[in-house]
Order: sequence, then structure tokens, then C-alpha cells
Amino acid sequence: MFRAIFLSLLLSQFNQILSAQNQNMEKPKIIYVFDALCGWCYGFSPVIKEFHEHYQSEFDFEIMSGGLIVGSRIGPYGDFATYIINAIPGLEQTTGVTVGEAYKQQLVSDHLIQNSIPPAKALCYVKSLLPEKAFKFAHDLQLAKFYEGKDLNDVESYKDLISDAGLSYEAFSEYFENNDDKAYKEFEKAAAYGVSGYPAVILKINDKTINLSRGYVNYKQLEEQLKRYYKK
Repeated sequence: MFRAIFLSLLLSQFNQILSAQNQNMEKPKIIYVFDALCGWCYGFSPVIKEFHEHYQSEFDFEIMSGGLIVGSRIGPYGDFATYIINAIPGLEQTTGVTVGEAYKQQLVSDHLIQNSIPPAKALCYVKSLLPEKAFKFAHDLQLAKFYEGKDLNDVESYKDLISDAGLSYEAFSEYFENNDDKAYKEFEKAAAYGVSGYPAVILKINDKTINLSRGYVNYKQLEEQLKRYYKK
């Protein structure tokens, strides 16, 4: 009898220890670093969208902007326009996305400025109010840029995107005029993960981070990488 009581107490203590350990363990997280002006991120957008939809119950997900075009890089497309136009067929063939004619016309415009800060600010805004809609917003943001040819420096280009997310466009407009610091903090956070190229996907388990991709991969390749490093 005493032996049974002792074993029962021992088992109870063991379960309490396991419970405490589980509470201290963070849920594994998938971190996606992209840039709204990155063509390969546009090509990767359907991949990460499907990946997020499939695994969002198993992992926490976080999306952040990396800051591809900042500082001295901000300015007209210039000589990059020809390079980008020539690269579009390969991008479309590899990823399956379609680049819109409106975007191609943008590239040859003398006045269009490339700047990663405005779309990064917009993503920060949505993340702060409706984080569960951040991945869809980022996907729609790149469609607006690369398919519809919207100028993401212009606050008017976000009107439908913000409204579709269920947020006030008027409040967003006031926010958009300032708050560059929000974007820069996001860039710094991405850089702290060692990301310098996009798209990038990182698996974070407690304090350990594992690179699942650096650059474009298809869905099968991304899933294989996840299964390689994460065992349930």
C-alpha cells in the first residue's frame, strides 16, 4: 500500500515537472523575411502563402520586411530597369507567377522611385492591428506592385488593400505620412537574424534558428527542408 502511494506521488511530481518544462518551451516559429519590391519574393509569395495556410496550426508565423531598397539605393530604377525586364521571363518560368504589363511600363518610367520604406510601413501597420492578416496583406501588396503596377510610394495605392483588410484608410493615411522608424526597426530585426537576401525563411525553436531557405525554393523543397530539421 505504502509502495503504491509512493509511486503515485512520484508520478505526480514527474508530471508536474514535465508540465513546467512544456510551459517554458516556446511554440516553434516560422519567420519569413521578404521585401515588397523584390521580384523573387513576388514569385515566392504563392509558396509561402500555401505554406502558412498548411502549417499555421502547428507553428507561430511571423513576417517582416528586410529593407532591400533603402539609404543610397533609394531612387529611380534607371539602369536596373533593363536588367529587371530581361530577368522577368526567367522569373515567370521558374515560379509560375505572371508579371503584369502595368509593372513593366513602370520600369521604363523616368519618375518612378524605388523605396522599400513605404510598403514596410504599411505591413507594420497591419501587423500591429491585425497580425493574423499580415501574410495575406503582404501577398496582396506584391500583387498590387508586380501585377497591377501600383506605385507603393503613393498612399492612394493602399486604399483598396487597407479597406480589404478591414481597416480604416483615413487612419492609415495619417500613419503613413510618418513612422519611418517603424520600418527601420523591422529592417534591424531582420538583419539580426543574419538575413541579407530575400526571400528567406527561418525556423526558430526556442533560442535556436535554422535557415530553411535563402532565395527562391518551391513548396516541395521548402517542406522537405522543414521535415529535415523539425521532428514532432
